Amino acid sequence: MKKTNFLLSMLSMVMAAMLSVQLTSCGDDDKKDPGTINPKESIGAFVTKISYNGGTLMSMTYDNQSRLIRMDFSKSYVTISYGSTLTITDNEEGITYTAELNSKGYISSMSGQDGDGYSASISCDYDNEGHLLKMSVRGNDAGDVYTSTIEHTWNNGLLTRVSINSSEDGNTYNATMVYGDYENKQKQFFYGQPMYDNFVCALYAAGLVGVMNNKLPVEMQGTGEGGSQEKASFSYTFNDNGTIKTQTQTQNGRSVDLSYSY
Repeated sequence: MKKTNFLLSMLSMVMAAMLSVQLTSCGDDDKKDPGTINPKESIGAFVTKISYNGGTLMSMTYDNQSRLIRMDFSKSYVTISYGSTLTITDNEEGITYTAELNSKGYISSMSGQDGDGYSASISCDYDNEGHLLKMSVRGNDAGDVYTSTIEHTWNNGLLTRVSINSSEDGNTYNATMVYGDYENKQKQFFYGQPMYDNFVCALYAAGLVGVMNNKLPVEMQGTGEGGSQEKASFSYTFNDNGTIKTQTQTQNGRSVDLSYSY
C-alpha cells in the first residue's frame, strides 16, 4: 500500500465497496481475538474465483472456517494469518502488516514495514452498523512522510461516495455510485466497489473492513488522475440463491464480462 500505487489509483480500478453517524472508536477496548473471526456472521457466499475472457482475474483460498487466507491476482498475492495476532502480507510491496480488530472483528488499526525503509500505519473508523467510514494512512518512505484520508459516505446501507485527500499532491479524488434494483442478497464480495489497490481488495474480500453494500451499483463516476472524468456502468445476472453469476462492466464504449465461481 505504498503511496505510488495507493493514493492515486482509486478510479483506475473503476473497471476493476462507503452520512454523518456515530463512530466506533479506533481505540475500542473490546478487541476481538483473530482466532474467533467468523465470516459467516456477515457474508452469505464466498467467491473462489472471478474470471475474465477465459482467464482468472483473481482467486481466493479459504480455511475450513471460511476465512480468506490467500487472494491471488495476476502478478501478486495477499496472505492473511489468523493466529494470536492478525497478520497480512502484501507480496507485491513486500510488507507484512500486524492488525488490531475492534469488537465486531473489523480492522481498527494496522502497521507494517518492508526492508527498504518504508513503513505505514493505518486506522479505520466505522459506524454502528459496521460500515467503513474513514481510513487514515500515514506513510514514511525513508524519511519522506505523507498522509491520506479515504472517506466513505453511506445512505441506507449503500456506499454513495468515496473521497481521497492526499498530502502528496494536495488534491481530492472523488467517486460516486448510483444504484438500481440489483440486490446484494448474500452480502458478498463483488468487483466494482472502489478498492484502491489489490491489498485493500483482499481486506474487503476477507470481510475485515466492514459490511458490504445492500445493493450492487449500476453506475460509478468520478475524477481520475489529471482531473479526467471517468464513468462506468454495471449489469448482473444471478444464480438461484441470489449470488452473482455474471457481471458486465462498460466504460468508454467497451464492455467487459466477468463470471463468478463459489
